[in-house]
Amino acid sequence: MKRLGYLSPLAGLRVAWRDARTVLDLHAPMALGGLLAKLAVGLVVAVGLYVPIHELLHAIGCLAVGGEVTRIEIAPLFGGSMLVRVFPLVSAETEYAGRLSGFDVGGSTWRLLATDFAPYLLTVFAGVPLVRRLERRRCAWLVPSALLLALAPWISLAGDYYEMGSALVTAPLALAGSDWSALRSDDLVALCARLWATPEAAGVTTVAHASAAVAIVAASFALGAVLASATYLLGAFFAPAAPITAASPTGRAPHQVA
Repeated sequence: MKRLGYLSPLAGLRVAWRDARTVLDLHAPMALGGLLAKLAVGLVVAVGLYVPIHELLHAIGCLAVGGEVTRIEIAPLFGGSMLVRVFPLVSAETEYAGRLSGFDVGGSTWRLLATDFAPYLLTVFAGVPLVRRLERRRCAWLVPSALLLALAPWISLAGDYYEMGSALVTAPLALAGSDWSALRSDDLVALCARLWATPEAAGVTTVAHASAAVAIVAASFALGAVLASATYLLGAFFAPAAPITAASPTGRAPHQVA
């Protein structure tokens, strides 16, 4: 039963919450003004760099598994206007901060999963290890970057992780002869808006269809949450936490303080 607990969407979230609290508690004694300034600058830099890197990793992941990429959208605010001069597939015309909008995986579910998951290798091999390192040593500049990378799966729960969940839910249904691929999306909010406005476009024409669509979307979201949790736990597996002590309010004690 204990092993089954790791399949809970909350398992990784509990570990992430404990890690984040440990990091923030370590930095809390710093002078408030200086701490906030460092966190603010770190956040701006982290987001500015992460968005284009995230989208480029989607493209690299797609190409690595034999897919085709035709368009990468990155908003001018995140360097899209400059990147169009370097990467011919990049467009700065977008409603999103960034999005891999033109790609083809040939209808392959596993290629779609690889494309979606590629940026979250940063969570496993950079984000969680960096958070665990910041449990031992203060560096306020890096806290936003570490938390952004580590918590990216939950930030994208209604985006990439919903799409991964929906791919896994709809693939076996397709094998059974029921095509619900229209419920795959990297934007759950936009998908729900489309289903509400034009349900027939997704093949929802009856009450039974509507009930099935709601169940599939809910199952896809739940599975996406499980995958997000598993991603963080995978990162935690490769990055040892600070030792547990009874004195620490979060159950952890940092090794070093710089």
